[in-house]
Amino acid sequence: MWVYQKTLLYPVTVRRENPQLAKAILMEFGGLLTTPVRYLTQRYCMPIQEAKAVLTEIGTEELGHGEMIACMVYHLMGERNQAFPFPAQIDLGATPSFCGANPVTLMYENMAAEKRAQSTYERLMDLSDDPGVTDGLRFLWQREIVHFQRFGETLNLLHDHYGTKMVFHTRSVD
Repeated sequence: MWVYQKTLLYPVTVRRENPQLAKAILMEFGGLLTTPVRYLTQRYCMPIQEAKAVLTEIGTEELGHGEMIACMVYHLMGERNQAFPFPAQIDLGATPSFCGANPVTLMYENMAAEKRAQSTYERLMDLSDDPGVTDGLRFLWQREIVHFQRFGETLNLLHDHYGTKMVFHTRSVD
């Protein structure tokens, strides 16, 4: 259960309309809601409470990221909100997985997803000419770094739980 506060995780300020930037943000984050759903369902697959807690916390925070992105797009569109042609093709991201994969594998996938999100925010910051939007994107970028680190710590806990070591095998090519 959650308590919803009617405030954004970080204030979003948009100084001027920019429909092109709004479209770029939408194209990058069409699948924004798949991330929290993926994390919130993965928690049921985890063998240890610490992993469940991290997935719950990050999944919930990702919902807040979605609110920030939606707010940015709304204000960037300004008067054009009603007439905005929603792009026909938007990357909806990976579909949520439910207990079909090894928890260690899921954690590696989550870490990769956070790195991809970090790269996406970097591209969008480069496109932005609005200091308020750039500031909000920078906040989200920083949170992706924290999520990556938290998932890395959780990966170590899972390795401890399973009694495994992180060993990478290489195969020689003849």
